[in-house]
Formats: sequence, structure tokens, C-alpha cells
Amino acid sequence: MRCNLGLAVDWLKGKNLDDGLRLLAFQSLCLVCPVLSTTFAALPRFLAGIGREEIGWLLIDEAGQALPQAAAGAVWRAKRTVVVGDPRQLEPIVAIPDKTEEALARHYGVGNTWRSSLTSAQKLADQATELGTFLKNNGADEGL
Repeated sequence: MRCNLGLAVDWLKGKNLDDGLRLLAFQSLCLVCPVLSTTFAALPRFLAGIGREEIGWLLIDEAGQALPQAAAGAVWRAKRTVVVGDPRQLEPIVAIPDKTEEALARHYGVGNTWRSSLTSAQKLADQATELGTFLKNNGADEGL
């Protein structure tokens, strides 16, 4: 175990490990520290070499602010995902101008459900599951 944790330290310091050793380092680290936290921006580098469903649980907090494409890599790596957020709070920050996104969506036939400026990881998770919360909004039920 000491050697495995040494690998984990090397991996976290940026040492290039082959995929098998990287997975071993990651699994050993998770045994000692079962909860790891990162940002979506750091995730591709942090979890490079960690494949599909090799993370047991993924918790996405503040998912109402998360772009779906930012969460996709983490969700792909997880066996189970819990998505927590309020889509009525801050919207995701989109770097592309709205008119440009609209023109691209129109050109490629992409519906509003998939436009970054109009959706979040939370909204897509809510559409994909039967579990959730419903709140009254001006007399109408609104799924969250």
C-alpha cells in the first residue's frame, strides 16, 4: 500500500504514469481518502487515464450553474451520479455570444434543450430522472 500511495503522490505531482499505474494510484488514493473534490476545469487533467465507470460515486453540487458539456466527462467516468442544484439560481456562464450560439444551433438543427445558454447539467438531469422536486411557481407546478 505504501508503494501505491507513493504512486498516487507522483501522479498528483504530475509524473506521467501509464494508464494501469494511474488507475492503481487513483484507486489507492480513494481507499485512503474516499472523497476527492475538483473542478470541471481541472477534471480532464486530474482524471486523465481514468476510464468509464471507474469512479464509484460522483456528486455534482451547484449543478444549476454547470454546463452539461463540462459535466459529461465526469459522468462518463462514474458508475452512479448524484446531481444537486437549483436551476432557478445562477445560470451557467457561456463564453459564446448568444447570437452566435443561436446561429450555430439553427444551422445544425440543434434544439433549445441542448443550447448551452438555455440549459444546465441540473436541467438535463431533471429531465432524465423520475426523482426530483416539484415547486409551485405562480400556481403552476414546476419540476426541479
